[in-house]
Amino acid sequence: MNDLNIDHPDFVIFAEKLYNIGAIKIGKFKLKSGIISPFYLDLRLIPSEPQIFKFVVDVYKSMIQELNYHPECIAGLISAGIPFATGISLDMNIPLLQIRSDVKEHGTKKMIEGILPKKYTKVVLIDDLISTGATKLDAIEALRSKGYIVKDLIVLIDRTNDEGKKMMEDARVKIHSLGTLDIFINWLMKSSIGSEKLSIIKDNMVKWKKM
Repeated sequence: MNDLNIDHPDFVIFAEKLYNIGAIKIGKFKLKSGIISPFYLDLRLIPSEPQIFKFVVDVYKSMIQELNYHPECIAGLISAGIPFATGISLDMNIPLLQIRSDVKEHGTKKMIEGILPKKYTKVVLIDDLISTGATKLDAIEALRSKGYIVKDLIVLIDRTNDEGKKMMEDARVKIHSLGTLDIFINWLMKSSIGSEKLSIIKDNMVKWKKM
């Protein structure tokens, strides 16, 4: 697998675990952005498998520890990012904030849930994956509007196209991931899991990058 240029040493282990729990779904799926995808990574299955969940939290922790600073707060996006952010918060003893994609029309009507830290707090944003980047950018802007320093987003899979990458670069945010979608698909095709359907997915990747 050395020819895949894998971003993180735990990537192959992670990909195998995802396949084993049925998290790789092939078909026709509408993403939150409205874009139709030929497959879906159901990362919400991970917390249902405690051993895999612990492995994934440890992977997130290792990526955080590779940053050139120690974050003072973890921010998880509701809902997919919350289990992972919670695990990180407990293991690393770092305060947790929860970020909504939409402001509630009832209750406190807040986008950021939790005890708000002081201004200039260094916050790391956590989610399961990144696609277009729009939801992440909304969360980053909400955090920055409170005076927090946000410059890193940590996800498991990076499936951004060129537009999404530029959006995050313009926002001065670095994406950290186990690997990109290209690497993920190539690994599946080179492994015993490979199939004709995966070839269809790979062909669609060219279209995805240009959208």
